[in-house]
Amino acid sequence: MDPKQRARTRVPTAYPRDMMDEATPDLWIDVSAALTQRAGIARYVRGLTEALVAMDPTERGFTVGTYSHSWDGSTHRPFGVPHVGTVLGVRQWRLALLAGHLLRRTILPGLNRFRWFLATDMAVPFAAPEAVIATIHDLTTVTHPDTHSLLTRVNARLALSRIRARGYRVVANSRRTARDAVQLAHIQQSRITVIHPGVTQSFLTPPDSEAIEA
Repeated sequence: MDPKQRARTRVPTAYPRDMMDEATPDLWIDVSAALTQRAGIARYVRGLTEALVAMDPTERGFTVGTYSHSWDGSTHRPFGVPHVGTVLGVRQWRLALLAGHLLRRTILPGLNRFRWFLATDMAVPFAAPEAVIATIHDLTTVTHPDTHSLLTRVNARLALSRIRARGYRVVANSRRTARDAVQLAHIQQSRITVIHPGVTQSFLTPPDSEAIEA
């Protein structure tokens, strides 16, 4: 797709509406990072989503994410399950989620009904405590604030305060991150589950000699 044409393309704020009217999704998975990035958390999100879909392809799961110029919306199932896009960019998406906490309601179109919401980072919607699972990859915004911009630090602080105040469940990717969440963010240890990142089969298969020489 031509860049100018792509820029004019508006991803629907709630898609597919007819499907959403028929059934409340069991699970929303926020895949914003996978739509807007290539490495880091994006790889984690892609691997996690693929694994969840493979575990139970019949689950009424939907992916949701911010608008990204890197995805032209040519498929409504970029991760193997129905996808709900939004015209909001990453910053607007995070602000909308925070605004929901101020208004004490979920304000994003299409996100007002779900059984569980899996936030693949700390950006969480306003919802019942048992309905939201946040993911904390690290707390370097607290331990190494000089490596982050002021906006990133403020966003992280606000997100952590909402996670703590609402009593959301948390997935930490290491025992160290879990310990930091308790000691630095004051999140109850009973709300935290440590799930170490997995690796794909490509990391377990030794490369051949030609690949090594290349």
